[in-house]
Order: sequence, then structure tokens, then C-alpha cells
Amino acid sequence: MMSSNKGCFKCQDGYYKTSSGLECDECDESCETCLNANECIDCNETYWRKPETSGLCQPFETLTNCKEENITKQGCKECEDGYYLFDHECHGCNEN
Repeated sequence: MMSSNKGCFKCQDGYYKTSSGLECDECDESCETCLNANECIDCNETYWRKPETSGLCQPFETLTNCKEENITKQGCKECEDGYYLFDHECHGCNEN
């Protein structure tokens, strides 16, 4: 609470300050912390987002063909055989 007893000084993790500055609203479930309803600062444990992008985070299930132990909050670090890593996601190799 601010010293004037009107509005929040700072919101807890998982919440963001509304445009009025008087209240804190809950972040999207994909966010650990957020700037607003549509933009995560950090992703929750089972969500990821490309480091250079903004917006909401995506569930790990959207990272296909990634070696399971190589999934991070920034995307895939290593792909399964037959796939290559580009822009934190796995893409299929050519037939040859």
C-alpha cells in the first residue's frame, strides 16, 4: 500500500499493477512475473518463450522433437536425432 493509503506501491510476484495504479491483477498462468495481462517478464516452470521476444509464454508441449532433458524456459537446447536447432526450436532435417 502507498503512504497515501490509495493504491499499491508494488505488486507481489505473479501480479501486475493495473493501469489505474490502484490495484494488482493476477498475471496469466504462463507467467511467473509479468508487466501486464499480455506480457510475461519470466515464465512459469513448465512454460517457455524465446529470449528476444515479448508476450505470453508457451507450454513446454509446444516444443516438439526436443530432447526432454534439454527443455528450458528459453526453449530447446538440443534436438532429437533427425532434427536441428534453430531459434530455440527443433526443425526436421532434409531427407539426405
